[in-house]
Amino acid sequence: MSSSSSDNNNFNDNERVIEISPNVFMPRLAFGTYKLKGAQCTKAVKKALEIGYEHIDTASIYKNESDIGEALEEWMTTTKTATNDDDDDDDGNVEKKTKKKERKMPFLASKIAPAEMHSKLLVEQAVEKILLRLRIPAIDLIMLHWPGVSKVSPDSEIHKEKRKDAYRALEKCLKEGKIRAIGVSNYHVRHLEELLSYCEIKPS
Repeated sequence: MSSSSSDNNNFNDNERVIEISPNVFMPRLAFGTYKLKGAQCTKAVKKALEIGYEHIDTASIYKNESDIGEALEEWMTTTKTATNDDDDDDDGNVEKKTKKKERKMPFLASKIAPAEMHSKLLVEQAVEKILLRLRIPAIDLIMLHWPGVSKVSPDSEIHKEKRKDAYRALEKCLKEGKIRAIGVSNYHVRHLEELLSYCEIKPS
């Protein structure tokens, strides 16, 4: 099972999707999963996909990626059918025919938690764990959830070094094909200016 790739790339409707990175198209409307856990999360995600959501948003810190992975696996392995009422049998009765329709993997986005940003290795391991929990070989978008690490004073200069190393690790994972687009969350203007001064791959 794979994350969305060429299927989502075919969309070019500016009212519905936005190109966040070369050849990576993100549906603007996302189903957020904050505070959803367990069977409730799995059921909610499956229902969201059934009614047409094409973008699921999660994060390591939400602790629900395994539940979402279960929903995605069930979604992708369940056959979607459609009926065609246009054919009549020999007696003039309408005959319903069932067609199998291939399901599409939604756009998936997750985030690296501050506790996972203490080293490049931790970030790379966090990415691998996200993929395992979601049961996919690659993901559309991963962001740094916060411009700093956990258990460090907010005024510490360590944050600057750690967020740079963390972003470098995301760039490496993108080059390795594990992530299709990378970005940041909750960054202020000064954090973004700092990031743009050293990044090799601009954030989506």
